[in-house]
Amino acid sequence: MHGSVPLSLLQRSPKAWAAEGLPWVGGRPALREGGTPSLPRRDVIFAASVYQPPTDVNADKLPAPDLLRESAGKTLALLREDEALARRLEQSELLAPLTRVLACSPFAARSFTRRPEILDHLLSGDRLARPLEAGELARLAGEALAECHQEPSFMRELRWFRHREMCRVLWRDVNGLGSLEESLEELSQLAEACILAALEFARANVAERHGLPLTAEDEPSEMAIIGMGKLGGGELNFSSDIDLIFVYSEDGRTDGPVPIDALRFHTLVCQQLIRALNQRTVDSFVYRVDTRLRPFGNSGPLVIKTSSLESYLARSARDWERYAWVKARVINPCGMSEALYEEIMRPFVYRRYLDYSVFESLRDMKGKIEREALRKDKANDIKLGRGGIREIEFITQSMQLVRGGANPDLRGRSLRGMLARLGERGFLGPGTSGELDRSYCFLRRLENRLQGMDDRQTQDLPDDDEGRVRLAYAMGHSDWDSLAGKTDSHRETVARHFSAIVFRPDDLPEAESGPPVDLAAVWTGDTEDAGEVLKAYGFPDPQVALDSMQAVHQASDYARLDQTGRKRLDMLIPRLIEAAAREPEPGLTLARTLKVIAAIARRSAYLALLYENGTARDRLVHVCGLGETLAKQLCSVPALVDELLDARITQQVMDLEQLEEELDFRLVRTANESEELRLAAISEFKQAAAFRVGVLDLAGGLPLMRVSDLLTGIAELVIDRSLEHVWEELAEQHGSPGYTVDGERRPAGFAVIAYGKLAGLEMGYGSDLDLVFVYDAQGEDQVTDGLTSIANSDFFFRVARRVISVLTTRSITGRMYEVDTRLRPSGRSGMLVSSLQALDKYQRESAWTWEHQALLRSRAIAGAAHVREAFEKLRVSVLRESVRHDDLRDQVIEMRRRMLSEAPVVGKGRFDIKHARGGLQDIEFIVQYLVLNHAHEHPGLVAWPDNVRQLEALARHEVLPQEDADVLTRCYLEYREILHHRALAERPPHTPAGEVAERAETVSGLWRRYLGE
Repeated sequence: MHGSVPLSLLQRSPKAWAAEGLPWVGGRPALREGGTPSLPRRDVIFAASVYQPPTDVNADKLPAPDLLRESAGKTLALLREDEALARRLEQSELLAPLTRVLACSPFAARSFTRRPEILDHLLSGDRLARPLEAGELARLAGEALAECHQEPSFMRELRWFRHREMCRVLWRDVNGLGSLEESLEELSQLAEACILAALEFARANVAERHGLPLTAEDEPSEMAIIGMGKLGGGELNFSSDIDLIFVYSEDGRTDGPVPIDALRFHTLVCQQLIRALNQRTVDSFVYRVDTRLRPFGNSGPLVIKTSSLESYLARSARDWERYAWVKARVINPCGMSEALYEEIMRPFVYRRYLDYSVFESLRDMKGKIEREALRKDKANDIKLGRGGIREIEFITQSMQLVRGGANPDLRGRSLRGMLARLGERGFLGPGTSGELDRSYCFLRRLENRLQGMDDRQTQDLPDDDEGRVRLAYAMGHSDWDSLAGKTDSHRETVARHFSAIVFRPDDLPEAESGPPVDLAAVWTGDTEDAGEVLKAYGFPDPQVALDSMQAVHQASDYARLDQTGRKRLDMLIPRLIEAAAREPEPGLTLARTLKVIAAIARRSAYLALLYENGTARDRLVHVCGLGETLAKQLCSVPALVDELLDARITQQVMDLEQLEEELDFRLVRTANESEELRLAAISEFKQAAAFRVGVLDLAGGLPLMRVSDLLTGIAELVIDRSLEHVWEELAEQHGSPGYTVDGERRPAGFAVIAYGKLAGLEMGYGSDLDLVFVYDAQGEDQVTDGLTSIANSDFFFRVARRVISVLTTRSITGRMYEVDTRLRPSGRSGMLVSSLQALDKYQRESAWTWEHQALLRSRAIAGAAHVREAFEKLRVSVLRESVRHDDLRDQVIEMRRRMLSEAPVVGKGRFDIKHARGGLQDIEFIVQYLVLNHAHEHPGLVAWPDNVRQLEALARHEVLPQEDADVLTRCYLEYREILHHRALAERPPHTPAGEVAERAETVSGLWRRYLGE
């Protein structure tokens, strides 16, 4: 099916593909049907590995059975009575395919004999050799209806236009000239062309008497036609009805001779449109129109205002309606289509995060499908019967509902495209996607050929001999038994996957039949023996557990829960009590867990997730048992509950390469989304990654240095991708910054410099980011190259300010980091962004010793490579050449005294790990003094920005005895370990003095030895 793909396309990055709306699946580009990503094939997207069905089986070789050949011969004889047609049919290459069409479809035979000009039209030119391009059918409809100014003639010619084009699609289909996708798409485009023609005719008719509707601001009151189901998905079958919903933008009045309000105008237009399509005349009908999917069904208005639609979907719609809206698409050109989708349709169908709230409804829907499939009258129904098309649709769309909120690439309307994506992403088991796709292709082709025989909306296999012979021949089978056997095989495959995949949510263990009765009574207060019950389960102090349950009952969010939410909570809490009883501190664990539940109670989907998924529920309780910090993170960022679905969260140690792949994948998925969602993807990554590190840390799976490395790496990734996003955004507005040297234009660069813990690879969970921003400023013409050009300095200032905003703005997932930029030249009074030249001059001529101490703990972490390299050279050069040695010791001591005077006061007998004499800062100052004092002699001393490797360098260059370096390193790491664990336990950074007295005295002694104080 796919042609070769140009190497230039395959070499493009995932981000470049995503920027053009092109998906990246399974480590390679996913191709639109046709082989290259440029073909306008709607959103029918398939990965390169997806099964591509043959156009037909022996279609042009199988001889027609005698019964069919005889009826086709009679039709040919009638057609030859038209002299012009008779001459055409003398062309032998046309006779065989025409005979096949007549043998397969009495509908085509009737159409050709009643209007021979239809056949004449199809046989002229290349109409049968290729599928029509997008928009071509609409043009042909306009030509066919150009002279129809009255409703009777319009309805007649619209019907014959539809018959003509249906015969064209049928010809190509049964003769193996077109793929299944081409047939389904052309049938959908034909329906759209007919709908738009009917809309234009009806609108003109109503406007002639009433004028056009205008709002109070004299703006047009628009109407959107939303195609649902197969029409919305671009997968209409041969004799399908069409599901439509009509929405108008704003109220108003028409401006014609007989003014009416906008609602009345749009209603009249829709009524005429439906009549033009739906009404059966002597020429048959165009399409059966079904409008029952509109808000409130048949009892609701035919046309609804957008605000009313939004209100209905938010407040009154049922879960099955979310399922129905998966394929919804605005099919007429109008200015409101994008807003309808982005602001109303998408938020209704796809919840922001993994959606388990819909599983109960999906199970009910599945049960109904199973019950209907078992009815005797559905045995031969290839759509609604067991193993039919509807089961494949249900598998696919239910997974889209559950997963599509968190995965934008699962929001497509093409069933085959989404099957492929679910397989690529691992949401369907190995081989499942391909098997379902093959069965879907076979059954959809069978459905088309079945309906094409008589233009009847049927999915029942024929039970008469002639019908069976005709359908077997149309499908390329020599007899009925052969076709029936293949059909049964595909239906068995579908039924097997339907049972296995959909019977339980997401292949997770089946939810228990109900919560423990005794614990349910404890939760609801329906027992007087609550304390004894809890003791029996292992709660040593039942009152702690009872108090935490009471707090949930009294919470305001609990009082506001609807009936569904209350029911879910009542089912969930007893299971949480049961799980908490298995933890080392059951009472404390339950209290923390219930705080999380209270925080997420209004998000009913999470309650459903935790009840449905016993594994995730147990992980939640276990994580809350590990520490208060993780529980608080879950309370403040409920989306982190999704992380509990991953079994690796308490087992697998991450690496930075995996984290980078995860962030890039999130960004590729949201490349075509709004800026808010793209930035939210970065924030979600940061919160989720840090949470996973915390879980592994508290579970004892990570040493401190590894924790710091990971948290530092996460921060660097976030800064790098935030900078990349901001740069692209501003460059699009103003062009890229550059300068001219010797007549040559060169790109100007920018970099982010980390100081402190971020530079030293010592990030903790709540660490701030100390950042400085620099750029290169050389040559002339230092301006951007866009239409709205600005000075490079202005561009870089905006970049820095926007990056800070991205990092610090509170979103739905919380604030990522606090950012401190006071370490820039001249501190708060200095420029936010400095040129490398200005920074170099400042560091050499104006910087204080404490600023050189800070520079020692600095590192370029993001931005242009040449600027980062230039900064590193600047840093080394300044630290080796510009330190004032004459008063270095005095300046270091003075700064240490100043910090001591500003340190927080701790209680008597307590030792401040960070600030006290003999503490962490003493070690840092010893190291900084020794490095700054000897860097001019030993360049290797300033190679690294972190204390541990600086101590190693001091020992290696014999500035510090190895024994002293080892002691300082050990004390430094021990202090950091104490601070780290106290922070995790949310305890202050001080400890009983006796616990660290020996360590503090050792450090103080080394301070006196090297700084002489």
